[in-house]
Amino acid sequence: MNSIRKWEVKNDATKKKALDHIMVQLDQIKDQEPGILFASELLQTIAETIGPDIYNMAIVDTKKVVSEKMADLDIDLDLLMQS
Repeated sequence: MNSIRKWEVKNDATKKKALDHIMVQLDQIKDQEPGILFASELLQTIAETIGPDIYNMAIVDTKKVVSEKMADLDIDLDLLMQS
C-alpha cells in the first residue's frame, strides 16, 4: 500500500489567490489577537480556494488505489482458474 502524500497546490494562480486573501485578512486584524471569527473566516478562505484542488487530488489517489486493487483481484481470479 502506498503512503499517504501531503497535499500541495499545483496551480500557482490558486495558491497565489489563497495567499493573497490570507494576507488581506491578516492585515485587517493588525495588532488585534485573532479570535474564533477570524479563524473561521480563514478556514473558509482555505476551503474555498484550495479545497477543490485537494478534493481532486484525493480522487486521483483513490482511482490509483482502486486500479491497483483491481489488478490484484484480476491476478487472484486467474489463479483460481482450473486447467
